[in-house]
Amino acid sequence: MRPFLLGTLQKSKGLALRFSSTPSGYCYRAAGIRTARWAQWVETLSIEGTGKWAPDRNILLVGLFNKEIILPWSAPEYPIDLALYDVESRQAEILLAATDEYEFWAKSWDGPNGVVYEKHYFEDRSVEEGRLYIVED
Repeated sequence: MRPFLLGTLQKSKGLALRFSSTPSGYCYRAAGIRTARWAQWVETLSIEGTGKWAPDRNILLVGLFNKEIILPWSAPEYPIDLALYDVESRQAEILLAATDEYEFWAKSWDGPNGVVYEKHYFEDRSVEEGRLYIVED
């Protein structure tokens, strides 16, 4: 399957985030970060869902595939970690790690230091919403 570009969805401080999906359009699997003015590629990420720009800096709240865990009922499929991706340093920081029992979906920012996420349990398909506040050193 060839992915196709859905177009610019979000912009932040001179950068634009573009998403690719499968031809049916039902799930996102990649995000390309480009300069907003010249459309030069900065980075390509393998993510689930859509990244969310931080309100005041070039950091994305994303769902990253945890390739250390293979889910047995869907081959190959991986659970999703909740992470922050700093576009300037090109470093990812895992906030909440998935297991073989649950995964995390990035939902939104709650101010400059808070994130909203969903915890999805595989066995009973229940969902819990949570908030996490980041304290910077």
